[in-house]
Amino acid sequence: ANLDGVDLRQARLAGVDLRGAHLRTDRVDGADLRGARLHEADLTGADLTACRLDGVELVACLVEDCAADGVSLAQCVLDDSSFARGRLAGADLRGASLRQGRLSGADLRGAKLAGARAEGLDAPEADLSRVDASDVDLTDAHLMGANLSESKLERARISHALLEDARLDGANLIRADLSFADLSRADARRAVLMDADLRCATLHRTQLEGAHLTGARTDHAAWTDEERARAEDFTTHTT
Repeated sequence: ANLDGVDLRQARLAGVDLRGAHLRTDRVDGADLRGARLHEADLTGADLTACRLDGVELVACLVEDCAADGVSLAQCVLDDSSFARGRLAGADLRGASLRQGRLSGADLRGAKLAGARAEGLDAPEADLSRVDASDVDLTDAHLMGANLSESKLERARISHALLEDARLDGANLIRADLSFADLSRADARRAVLMDADLRCATLHRTQLEGAHLTGARTDHAAWTDEERARAEDFTTHTT
């Protein structure tokens, strides 16, 4: 079915299977999408704040530049979908599946991500400050320059993730798995890393002033590389 440009405002689509439909619209205000299944839909710029989204399945969808502050997407399947630059402050994503999703530049301040499955998430420059992301799975995530300050990341799985230039200041990372993660130039001042796994992590120029590292494992971690640091400084001074 071709649903390009269709007006779905206030539409009742609970439980509807729209997989395979060609859907491109930003007019979904107030739509009831509970349990609906959408694949490869284009909802760029949509206002989802008044939509009912419980149990919705959005797979490989474009939901970029959306307005979704405070929406509930708990336990929803959002795999391979892009919410780039979306406004999702305070959104409830507990237990959601965001595998291979894209959140670059998105605003998720204060969002709830506890137990979310977000392996391979691409979220550079995203604002994830003060999120509750206990037990989240961010294995292989791309979080370069992301803001995770004051976030709750207890027992989070963040192994092999890219966290260069990320902000982790004041974050709670108790028992988090950061093995093989790259934290080059990350700001982890005052971070609580007690019993965290930092084995084989790259800690080049990572700021750890005031961080709590009691019980943390740092076996084979790569600390600041002076030659690399000089090269970085030279590049900075010549650009």
